[in-house]
Amino acid sequence: MVHLRIGPETDILVDDADAAFQELLAAGAKAVEPPFDIAIGRCARVCDPFGNVLVILDQSKGTFTTDKEQNVVGVGPTRYPT
Repeated sequence: MVHLRIGPETDILVDDADAAFQELLAAGAKAVEPPFDIAIGRCARVCDPFGNVLVILDQSKGTFTTDKEQNVVGVGPTRYPT
């Protein structure tokens, strides 16, 4: 995921970003950014009890497709079973 925020974050691929967001909040994380749409699915950001920012995202809309030079050219079907 490309963004302009500065600082270390850990990206975690999940089956369902909305459900994972709720589970993390129930486990003690604090919301940084509620779930929102991205090109390949959904994404959210939380802060764990130790201050680590976690980016959770799913590929519910597919994965990025690339050309032979590895430039992103679109979104295709997901490559991983959900």
